[in-house]
Amino acid sequence: MLPDGGVYCVRMRTLAPILLLCEDAHCADPTTLALLDLAVERIRRLPVFALFTFRPEFEAPWIGDCSACKVKRR
Repeated sequence: MLPDGGVYCVRMRTLAPILLLCEDAHCADPTTLALLDLAVERIRRLPVFALFTFRPEFEAPWIGDCSACKVKRR
């Protein structure tokens, strides 16, 4: 895990907004999920658009937060 990842993200935001894309989050191992949780927490107030794709049975821990929503595909 990168302990200074939040600092790096804050420095990058001066260049342009950031897109974070993570596909098939339902396949992530516990360590990767912990990293994604940390990333979501740290980028909350930054100009970052994070898009995670996952199967309906996956329970994303950050869903329900005021800065995250779930969009279902029909």
